[in-house]
Amino acid sequence: MLVKGFPFPYISDYHGISVSGAADLVGALMGEDLFHPDAFAWNVAFYFVECVLLWLAFRRRDARLSA
Repeated sequence: MLVKGFPFPYISDYHGISVSGAADLVGALMGEDLFHPDAFAWNVAFYFVECVLLWLAFRRRDARLSA
């Protein structure tokens, strides 16, 4: 079974319906693949936290350089 999404897979092949090895968002929207909204939400949260941490690191660096 092929899964897509990093770090949490949120699209997977639908057994028996999907073309094997071709899981994608379009297939999930058409019903050929399975979309896992909880895993997608975890991905959104993960990348949001990563962006906030990166923003804080740059803000801290800029504050140190300007002081």
